[in-house]
Amino acid sequence: MCGIFFSVAVVDSPEKPVEPPETTARLLQRRGPDFQSSPSDSILHGFCVSSSVLHVRAETALAKQPVVSEKGDILCWNGEIFQTGSTDLDVSDSDTVFLSDRLCAAAAEEKSGIYRVLSEVKGPFALVYYDRANDTLFFARDRFGRRSLIWMRTETNQFVLCSVLPTELSQAAEVSYGEVCPHGLFSMKIQKSSLSFTFSPWMMTASSESHDLSSELKHFAAHNDLHIFSLTEKREVQSYFSTETVKVAELTITVPDAINLAEIVMMTWVEITEKYPERRLTDCSSKFEWLQEIIGPPAISVLPVVQNFEDHLRKSVERRCRYVISKCKNCGSTCAHSKIAVLFSGGIDSLCVAYLAHSYVFESEPIDLLNVGFHADSQPEKAAIAPDRLTAIAGLEVLRSCCPTRQWNFVEIDVPKSEVDQVRSTHLWKLLTPQTTVLDCSIGTALWFAARGEGKLKTTKTEYYVSPARVVLSGLGADELLGGYSRHRTRLQRDGKAGLLEELNMDIRRIGVRNCGRDDRVISDHGREARYPFLDENLADFLCSLPAALRCNLTLPRGLGDKLLLRLLMLKLGFGPDVVMLEKRAMQFGTRIAKIDQTKKGTDLGACFVSSSDTDFLV
Repeated sequence: MCGIFFSVAVVDSPEKPVEPPETTARLLQRRGPDFQSSPSDSILHGFCVSSSVLHVRAETALAKQPVVSEKGDILCWNGEIFQTGSTDLDVSDSDTVFLSDRLCAAAAEEKSGIYRVLSEVKGPFALVYYDRANDTLFFARDRFGRRSLIWMRTETNQFVLCSVLPTELSQAAEVSYGEVCPHGLFSMKIQKSSLSFTFSPWMMTASSESHDLSSELKHFAAHNDLHIFSLTEKREVQSYFSTETVKVAELTITVPDAINLAEIVMMTWVEITEKYPERRLTDCSSKFEWLQEIIGPPAISVLPVVQNFEDHLRKSVERRCRYVISKCKNCGSTCAHSKIAVLFSGGIDSLCVAYLAHSYVFESEPIDLLNVGFHADSQPEKAAIAPDRLTAIAGLEVLRSCCPTRQWNFVEIDVPKSEVDQVRSTHLWKLLTPQTTVLDCSIGTALWFAARGEGKLKTTKTEYYVSPARVVLSGLGADELLGGYSRHRTRLQRDGKAGLLEELNMDIRRIGVRNCGRDDRVISDHGREARYPFLDENLADFLCSLPAALRCNLTLPRGLGDKLLLRLLMLKLGFGPDVVMLEKRAMQFGTRIAKIDQTKKGTDLGACFVSSSDTDFLV
């Protein structure tokens, strides 16, 4: 995890490149507490460059940034390379050094070399790269937008790229800014009298209309001279969000009563109950039995698609647990403290992530489970009965039962309203901007306090504990990929299967806009790196190649048809109905943070950006 600040002025500007303001510099330092470069040492080729670094991987020496090559190329890198193409990067290698070398070589080889190298990267990233020989600036985010990068055009016609919004610069009347569109690579020729950009869509999202649907790209084009150019030889490529489907016949298996899986999972709820009246799903136990019939006893058959899903998800979790250095945030050398934490609501997504992480974290090391609840100042006991707290405690007992050798540090993070108001008004708004709605404020607040990792261990109740983990795992992406939202049901009812598929594709396309940039800014503010196993490129590619009906069947009841494939996986892994049938609960309601904003709509201006109300937070 790193912080990036990069500014450049047009050639005929009388202004020197702007340096990061004091508040921005502090925010960047919080993102990368292990190393910070001095802006005064980084005025190179008419730029001002500043970086901070959180040392997360590679036991070798920390790779300081910005990286300046012998040729004068400059790299600011905030990301993780887990694979290039189909090849895993060695755990001991520095991905920063690896990428710098690859980019330098590619820039010398061919015009589209930079694009080719970056399009092969699998892992979260935001980067700024200056190719000195061609006097060209490149910047980009990965196609899920898992790392934040914000652009700004100042009133003096300077162009700024930063991991967080430089709020001191954003107050001027003529300033424009926004999140960098995550769907392609931007480039800019430096030696010109105006700011002019070229945008090349990533191959996996390149289609005749993909960039037209991007609100961030439209916003950027409204304030900058922008040309869109595809570097792929074919415009029609295999879409990352493909409507191509696996042949249903390939997924049929034999189960004890000869029910055809491909037939039953694609049937509507009415059709199932009419054809199989003895299987009317009237309670949790009958729903669970129905799932058991689908997957079949292991001795007879294991659903191939579930096994494939498990293989991809396990590999994703393994990468995100193994690419971590052997010392925690607090220690200078190898230690036995927690390196991995999980944002843990006890829901099926976070429970699955925590369970699989157990297989890839050294058994001698604890795994921290971070659970947050909010309460009125006068009612501290309310945090203990927040819906997510109760579900998480039940999930903890499940983990202790199935993984008895693991030390699970369950961190109860109880937050009073007064602290919420104070943090929102003085700090959080700087991180959330340009996301400013009530929903952004609610979710961002919950994530910020959860990722802070300060609370009491459930085992002691009195011991104050701060998680030393450098990496935080999140279940983000499961709902988008597997049909977990109520709006997916609504879209199916309104527009049928084609409408549902369109909604699923749209959700995963815009996850970098709606979620990931914001989440990266609030989580990394604590010097921790967020990692998202469900947003692994290989896993998402597999899931998006499946028919929507094999990911979810939204004619079935809640807790069954939504995220059906994940429920089948949890059943295969041996979990009972209390886990497999868990219904989704939105974070803002499960943590009770929504009670603070109860009089507002989710799309209204968030409380972080207006004066705090004195209304009591009584729940």
